[in-house]
Amino acid sequence: MSLNIQNFKSLLDTTGFAQPNKYKVMLPTVNFGTAIDMEELNLLCDEVNLPGKQILTNERQIGVKFEKMVNGYAVDDLSLTFYLTNNYNAKRYFEEWSQSAITYNRGEVVYKNEYVKDFSIFQLDTEGNEIYGCKIFEAFPTTLNPVQMANQLTDVTRYNVQLSYTDWEPIPQEQLKIVVEG
Repeated sequence: MSLNIQNFKSLLDTTGFAQPNKYKVMLPTVNFGTAIDMEELNLLCDEVNLPGKQILTNERQIGVKFEKMVNGYAVDDLSLTFYLTNNYNAKRYFEEWSQSAITYNRGEVVYKNEYVKDFSIFQLDTEGNEIYGCKIFEAFPTTLNPVQMANQLTDVTRYNVQLSYTDWEPIPQEQLKIVVEG
């Protein structure tokens, strides 16, 4: 296939490149004490990654030749980073969510169906339209990272968490929201 620069320019004029800074995370409401504005939490999300899947294989011998055969799949944890405001609501949100799974002072854990939540991540275009989305199933926080403090006046405090989940799937294109201004 030969590269035709006019076709490439036409493609970009039609669709454009996806911008990594145009995204939206729709986290679940967690009602365990503090009322936290979910729109505020979405605005404060500094970094997130769309999930992936790893195809797991085993080698199988057929005669003298070895072939890889699919035997399942795995998903990696998701990492989310938030800017912290002076109310520390992003940190409080994930602390309360984690406390719904384990009672630290009594060392008790609860059934999985009591602390897992579904949520969605969307890639947006330059007008704020959802162009891709994925639904994350049965998520829960597994790592609440420490907050890094430093003696620098120009830094903004950030908070990182890791979420484990059971699975994810892409949201069908016809279910994505198109924002029409006017």
